[in-house]
Amino acid sequence: EGARWRIFPPPRSSISTSNLFLLLFPFPFLFLLLLPSPSSSLRFEPLHFSDGMILQRAPSRARIYGALDSIRAPFVQITLTVSPALNPSGTYTKVVGADPNTGTFSALLEPHSSREGKFTISASCTKHCDDAEYPTKESPSTAAISGVLFGDVWFCSGQNNMALPLEYTFGKERSAMAVREGKYDSVRLFSLEGNMSWEQPWSKPRDMVGATSGEDSGSDFYKYSSTCWYFAEALRDRLGSKAPPLGLVHVSYASSKIEDWLDDETLGTCTDVLPRYSKHPQGWNDERIEPFARMTVKGWLWYQGELDVQGAFGNYDRHTGYACLFPALVSSWRSKWSRTPGTTPHDAPFGFVTLPPSGGQDYPDVGAFRWAQTAGYGVVPNPALPKTFMAQGYDLDDPFGGEGIDRRRCYDEGCCHPATFAYQKDP
Repeated sequence: EGARWRIFPPPRSSISTSNLFLLLFPFPFLFLLLLPSPSSSLRFEPLHFSDGMILQRAPSRARIYGALDSIRAPFVQITLTVSPALNPSGTYTKVVGADPNTGTFSALLEPHSSREGKFTISASCTKHCDDAEYPTKESPSTAAISGVLFGDVWFCSGQNNMALPLEYTFGKERSAMAVREGKYDSVRLFSLEGNMSWEQPWSKPRDMVGATSGEDSGSDFYKYSSTCWYFAEALRDRLGSKAPPLGLVHVSYASSKIEDWLDDETLGTCTDVLPRYSKHPQGWNDERIEPFARMTVKGWLWYQGELDVQGAFGNYDRHTGYACLFPALVSSWRSKWSRTPGTTPHDAPFGFVTLPPSGGQDYPDVGAFRWAQTAGYGVVPNPALPKTFMAQGYDLDDPFGGEGIDRRRCYDEGCCHPATFAYQKDP
């Protein structure tokens, strides 16, 4: 008669909940097949895109990316609609395909001026959106971000000196007062969570401060990177009405070494280097660099070196120590961000801060380390570090051992003059 399945239940008193499930469903995997399939969900990358954010302005092209969950099939089509609030007739669409293996999608927008006002950017799945069976009746999924401005996006990274929150600086109250008055309403702040910083989605500074000066302590604004903020504040003040909207992306991590921010291949181009602080494969490259390399930016800001003072200062021509590592980092990041033509330029500006006398972790040779920070040239830009600018910290010592430096002075007293480099021709 052929093989048959026969089920003999145990005595009534011994049937447990788990046994009852097996009794009713002798084929558990068949039960899973009977469950409704999850509906597809279209989303922009949630960590990188949100309402009110800043995208890089013209002449570069901003990149938008995301994923359609539960979709692993060819021919899935995503339609993006870009709508300027000031000029509805300027609305346009971009049609891209989703990766059949990951469901991810990416699109380059047209170049937009910072004078075009706010935009709404939406995405809709318009073909083969439910599953690999290609149902005839599709259920499109949508996502949208609104209040988007086009301006200049700066990427801030490093260790403690970059991560130090505003609450530990002398100028915080002055800054908070100006923020409450709306002076920096065209600035947006983003921060990745770290060991000295909180995760901060794209936000307007005025939404982050307290309603009064008495409520500023502990506010999200006071917890933001002071070096990153003071760069934008000084730049906005210097350019005045010509300043574009400014977006700051902060990803630094305290106690990190420069070795942590390089991928294995780039790190291997230099010898006499220190072991990484991070235990992650490739240090922080895979978590804090590569994901953001898809984002079109104006340039980078770097403040790091405290833990590398204990290592070899090195020699650029001999490919040793920090004098080799720092130019390698600059070149590597420029290559990563400029992989796609039309996005971040391959020679986008890179700014950094040299260590102050108190920034050497009690090691005596901070002056020689500052020399290594310039690849042994003493000044920038130079052949090893083209299209770079620096803020000199040698005369800005910290009387409170790293907790009270007036970082705004870095940008006011002739140190880096951001307006004289990245904004010389067209602010």
